[in-house]
Amino acid sequence: MDSAFCRAVILASLALSPCHGFEPGPRPAAAVVDHAGVLNDAARAEISLPLERIRNDVEVIAVVLTHLDAATPDDAAARMSATWCDAPLHALVLHIPGRDGSPWIVAGGDMIHALNPDEVRDELAAARRDAFREPDDASVVRTAASATADLLRYWKGREDTRLGVIDRMRAGIRRDLETRARRQQAVMLVMAIALIAFTVAGVGLLAKARRRAASKP
Repeated sequence: MDSAFCRAVILASLALSPCHGFEPGPRPAAAVVDHAGVLNDAARAEISLPLERIRNDVEVIAVVLTHLDAATPDDAAARMSATWCDAPLHALVLHIPGRDGSPWIVAGGDMIHALNPDEVRDELAAARRDAFREPDDASVVRTAASATADLLRYWKGREDTRLGVIDRMRAGIRRDLETRARRQQAVMLVMAIALIAFTVAGVGLLAKARRRAASKP
């Protein structure tokens, strides 16, 4: 299915979801967005720089908010992910300081559908638990974003390897079929030449026999 169509379907479904009061706004230029003011410059740079380096491979955006109005964290994170992220494999980390259950992590992209959904759920849940145990907001965001980035890179690398193996297998099968086809063509050509030679020889012998019969009194 066309990715643009999938994105349109996701956005349309989100528009009808309970988080209709939450608007993500324009896509942020940075990988870390702190609307709660809990990250100092050093912490923001420490979290965002690794995410910026891998942005051409996988995309992770970390967002810190103070409230969501009527939206649930999962729905708000899904809306931001669908609106802002367009990499084949991406994730959005949402942290709301002081709110029970924070942070939340939503992964998406076309490649996510090729992965085991149980594995994705369990691994992201483990990353959330590790981040939840951190003593301060900066550590929560750092741990969640770093663990999520590591997971996405691992999943993408594994999927790229799997697809590479499949491509090599297909190429090998194609080469084998082409080799067999060439061999069959060669065999058929030899058989055709042999048949022509046999036919010519037979015609020659028949003509010679007729000439001998005609020369007898």
